[in-house]
Amino acid sequence: MVDIQPFKGLRYDPKFAGDNSLNICPPFDAITPDLQKSLHERSDYNIVRLELARRNQDIDHYKNAANTLNDWINNGILKYDSDPAIYVTKEEFEYRGVKQVRRGFISNVKIEEYRKKIILPHEKTRLEWVEDRAQLMSESRSNFSPLLVIYKDDKFFSVGKLIRTISGGDPTSVFSPPDMPKLSIWKITDPGTISIIQKKMSKSQLFIADGHHRYEASIIYRNKDNSINEKSIKSSNYRMMMMVSYDEPGLITRGYHRVLNNLTKKEYNNIKTCIQKHFTVTNHEMPNKIDKIFIDNFIKTLDVRKNKEIVFGFYNSETRSLGIAKDNQITLDGNVLENSEYYKLHELIFSKSFKSDREEKIVLPISDSKMISDYIEKDRVDMVFFMRPLPLSEFSEIVSNGWRLPAKATNFFPKPPAGSVLQNLKV
Repeated sequence: MVDIQPFKGLRYDPKFAGDNSLNICPPFDAITPDLQKSLHERSDYNIVRLELARRNQDIDHYKNAANTLNDWINNGILKYDSDPAIYVTKEEFEYRGVKQVRRGFISNVKIEEYRKKIILPHEKTRLEWVEDRAQLMSESRSNFSPLLVIYKDDKFFSVGKLIRTISGGDPTSVFSPPDMPKLSIWKITDPGTISIIQKKMSKSQLFIADGHHRYEASIIYRNKDNSINEKSIKSSNYRMMMMVSYDEPGLITRGYHRVLNNLTKKEYNNIKTCIQKHFTVTNHEMPNKIDKIFIDNFIKTLDVRKNKEIVFGFYNSETRSLGIAKDNQITLDGNVLENSEYYKLHELIFSKSFKSDREEKIVLPISDSKMISDYIEKDRVDMVFFMRPLPLSEFSEIVSNGWRLPAKATNFFPKPPAGSVLQNLKV
């Protein structure tokens, strides 16, 4: 049973924090070094100082993030809402030239073990990133960004219609950052309205779309906290999440690419052998200089998945060549997970080319096309695999069956920003 609860959000007070649109940022795993620098310069109170503590230069960066949080609370930069609330959200953005709107709501959701099949993952995680988020939670006792979670509404679209009605009124706050979607928020404190949402959502299954590392960090934090205070009912049993209906039109997936570096000669040759064995590579014309626009256009060339074909883009630094690898003759006897392009890449190429403990050291999942073009131009990459989006239908079937894709196989867009609402675990 899904347990949804309102909570006293910790939010920026414009009286002291200034323009709130300058204070939010993407979640930690979507911030490039250049963007991190830009966010620091944008505002003295940008939430990046807390959300991305691991990239701070100080030795005690987690502790410093916690100290910064406390300073902001004490100085009125951040202020608790007086009453527990559910926060209805409306994101407005443009994707490939088309205006999009995505509605949802932010609430606390009780943390459940995956085996209960109430909250379901769809991809594996990397221990380093889980431990990073757990350490930040342990020091700050807060969450700065909501997970993105998908739910299936009832046949009457009861929750979706209610959310749409609420978002037709005047918002509580509006964020219009220069490089992220416009975000409007409605604070709902009415017990009757909250009760309807709780009741309608209670029988749902929740699919984690973005935030597996943060969710598993929350499990670690909860278990540690409960072992110390067994008899109390605490905020650590709940995690802040943005809930979006599976039927919401603004639910978009993008590819999550793989940048490989520091390959040994043997690993490099193994990968080339595996590609030659399973795929036919068609060369793609490559300019003298690679930039973001070229990478974006190349990714569009890959198109979307049709039927059961297996396709990915491939860059080889040794020959400085770009190609499209395709093989729709592969035996497709397995289930939808085993026939997904991400599974095939890891199963047919990665697992045959290097040991599993090497993956975290040499494979970097990246969604940012400028970051990829920079890696190529600065000769800081051995190979790049350009991946197409996982179709939403495949995502739904994989999650419903309890299967898990390789880490960073989905890239839902947009990611909910950090800083619009904070969850303090001491309240």
